[in-house]
Amino acid sequence: MTYAQTYAHYLGLFNSLKEIISQSQVRLEQDPPDIFFVEHSNFLVKSYLICLCSYLEAFLKDIASEHVTSVNQRILDAKVPHNLMLWSLDADVKDGALAYKQFSLPLSKKDVDEKLSGNPFKTAKLFRWMGIDLESNDEFKLNRELVNSVVGKRNNIIHHNDSATDTSLGDVFGHIDVFISYAKAIEQSASNT
Repeated sequence: MTYAQTYAHYLGLFNSLKEIISQSQVRLEQDPPDIFFVEHSNFLVKSYLICLCSYLEAFLKDIASEHVTSVNQRILDAKVPHNLMLWSLDADVKDGALAYKQFSLPLSKKDVDEKLSGNPFKTAKLFRWMGIDLESNDEFKLNRELVNSVVGKRNNIIHHNDSATDTSLGDVFGHIDVFISYAKAIEQSASNT
């Protein structure tokens, strides 16, 4: 998939979540309100917030993995000798590391996943390692504080059983548009490398 296709896929998921939240809000505000939604509104808010952050992290994983795959393919197409690449990175190459083959990146999806985080500051660091400068993207910088706050709230819900009573369905609904802009900024930054 291309970066744009990956973004389009997650844009669809974000928009579906907005529709689900809208329908939940209708059930809460109808006369009489749907008692199930009234009794479980806090659970729904927490669930939707967790879902929003899960979509973001899956998006980041897909974009990062796509980037590693794309760069690796360019290296393979260039037919860079493995030994020459090792020597350029470390003048003291051990004989056991030498091999008469083409160089390829020794990174897997698992390697990417282990470094991935919904936290924007950790995200920027991982993407910096991949040669993608998110910090130069104004839309990324504009939205990172709110994204960081929402991811922190999600972490508190999951790890500390936070009640999230200070968050409403409307809050989560509004956060989605910020996450969409944030994801678009990341997609654009990746596409420009």
